[in-house]
Amino acid sequence: MEKNISNYYLVLEYRPGDFMPIDINVFLDDKYKTYYSSFMSIDSFTKNYSEYELREMIRLNNLVPNMYLSGRLIIMDDNRHRFPLYTKDVDYSLPRFLLDNIDNKIIMNKFMNVYIKNVKHNKEYIDKMKLAINSKNVNEILTILGSLSYKNIRDIFMYINDNIISIEKRRVLENEMAA
Repeated sequence: MEKNISNYYLVLEYRPGDFMPIDINVFLDDKYKTYYSSFMSIDSFTKNYSEYELREMIRLNNLVPNMYLSGRLIIMDDNRHRFPLYTKDVDYSLPRFLLDNIDNKIIMNKFMNVYIKNVKHNKEYIDKMKLAINSKNVNEILTILGSLSYKNIRDIFMYINDNIISIEKRRVLENEMAA
């Protein structure tokens, strides 16, 4: 039986199974110290820094042996599931993404697919989202997304950033270089 997932950690993973948790409180003044154990609390800290800045902060504070500095900086839960880091490098504007792409059927289909994956089998919410996308109602899409848990919304945003926005940016760059 799988135990309930309740805690998340910022970690540097040197290789699978070999990781070092990072205590975010080391970087904060005493009056701001808290227990960082949720996606939201870790994201609220990491979104202010680039991945490079976070690595430098870890290095300058000697929080891990040097060999770990070349590892992946990620969030890990109690069951050792790995999640990408949300930093200021991440293009994280869902309203802007929706406004820019609401007329692009291919991208909105990809968005719908990741939405379905995150709401599992809740037909009511899936039908509401399909209707909102078909009517191109960005406000309704955002309202529906607002009913999801932070983790589900985060998963959708990270997927969009990694698999849709990044691909579109590469395509634009390739077109500019070809011209």
